[in-house]
Amino acid sequence: GTIATLRLNNGLWDETVSGYPADNLKIERLLDLLFSLKVLETKTSRADLYNRLGVERIDQPAARGIQLRIGDASSASYTMTFGDLTSNGQYMRPNDESTTLLIAPAIEIPIDRIEWLERGLLNIPATELTGIKLQPADDQLVELVKLEPDQPRFTLLNIPQNRELATPDAANSIAGILSELQLESVRQIASIELDEPELTGEFFTRDGAIIQVAAFTAKDGMYFSFNILRESAQVDANLAARLQGWAYTLPTFKRNQFLTRMDDLLK
Repeated sequence: GTIATLRLNNGLWDETVSGYPADNLKIERLLDLLFSLKVLETKTSRADLYNRLGVERIDQPAARGIQLRIGDASSASYTMTFGDLTSNGQYMRPNDESTTLLIAPAIEIPIDRIEWLERGLLNIPATELTGIKLQPADDQLVELVKLEPDQPRFTLLNIPQNRELATPDAANSIAGILSELQLESVRQIASIELDEPELTGEFFTRDGAIIQVAAFTAKDGMYFSFNILRESAQVDANLAARLQGWAYTLPTFKRNQFLTRMDDLLK
């Protein structure tokens, strides 16, 4: 089946079906590689031998190649079926022609839809945050603040009587939650049947941005949504627009950080 269909939209690539931003750098690198391909050798034109090179028709049950189709606004297209790798290149059959070519360099084409998308969501290091609020639906608010802008550790507010931080750096254990945050999957919020959020939260940055988060459990897992309540130089309108209307699943480590409860930080 089709892995991904991408389009150039106002100078940027996105996924045709969902409209979600694609990994433009990856696509541009792929296009550069395609333009630089060199034919090292002409190989078989016999269809009964294609499967030995991995360039058989991709609609065949045992096909192991990958077909790349490049088109334009006029619906004209050019296809390339990339097959097995060799010690010095890769087999490729162009535009459903009979002749197979040995080309170089080899082309690495992602076989997972997500690998074609822009996976980065947010990248705000702990040093750029001044406050974090995480409110589980069924538990106490977890609120971290920096009482002084340059203090090295966050302060956990409202610690229950006779309790203390598990370690001096316990509050900082979740402070990097927005650093290099990436999606694992993405869907339009409107396409998911969601109940009330299990978690809501807010993140406050040094330059004045406020980022809201909500976590929901759906039939196929836990999804997170992000909303930019207040923009800043770092958290700008472009980022706000890209996050709006989407729900994401996150790597387990990051998901667990968002779901941190007061007891997790205390002894």
